[in-house]
Amino acid sequence: MTNPLLGDPSALFDALLESAGDDAEVTTLAVGAFTIGCQSRRLGLASLARPATPEHSHEPVRRPGQLTPSSAKALASRLFAGSVLERSIAIAALNSLLSPPEDRLLELNAAQLIARRSAGRRVAVVGHFPFVETLRQSASRVDVFELPEGWREGDLEASRLPELLPEADVLAISGTTLANGTLGEILGQVSPSAYVVLVGGSTPLCPLLFDLGIDALSGALVASPELALAALSQGGTFRQLPGVRRVTLLCSMP
Repeated sequence: MTNPLLGDPSALFDALLESAGDDAEVTTLAVGAFTIGCQSRRLGLASLARPATPEHSHEPVRRPGQLTPSSAKALASRLFAGSVLERSIAIAALNSLLSPPEDRLLELNAAQLIARRSAGRRVAVVGHFPFVETLRQSASRVDVFELPEGWREGDLEASRLPELLPEADVLAISGTTLANGTLGEILGQVSPSAYVVLVGGSTPLCPLLFDLGIDALSGALVASPELALAALSQGGTFRQLPGVRRVTLLCSMP
């Protein structure tokens, strides 16, 4: 039976927020050029999903400078109903509240995990990640799907997802699909036998996502919030942030 959360991005986000437990006050909120940091219970990160329209033609964030003081849940609930950039902030706020089960976390990044699974197999990647070229050396085929604003030579348009996703043996999905509302739609097109990984700094390390058919969550925990905030505030990409652990939570432990 299909999980009803797949068809409702807001309901999925609300369920994730509910699973985070008690609320906490936001002490720091920083929106960098590529990465967002929100400090409450811990420093939560999210990759910045950019709006499709130019920034000067609309207001991607309402009331900038007035988002705090706020609790993390209030901020997340208010912003997830807004623009894709506001949703990205909401995801950082969600991630600031989550307390992933440390005894189940592996010091394993997405590139390593997907490489282990992809040799001789057909791989689909939603979002262009740096590990794509490495995958091409071992996988039988790698299809990369990207939105127009991030498109690179060789990438495929998202319109081809329904045609090609059911054929994938391994699927890596960017965590930013939570912000643009496409995660449920993508998961609904995947073969039941495919191995599915949610990837990137936006990924909530929350076991609830396993109920949607995801097998692994490859995200981040910040060990040095001050260092990470300084870097992201100065234009640092996720890969450039110091003091960040790349970790993976598996649905079934090896």
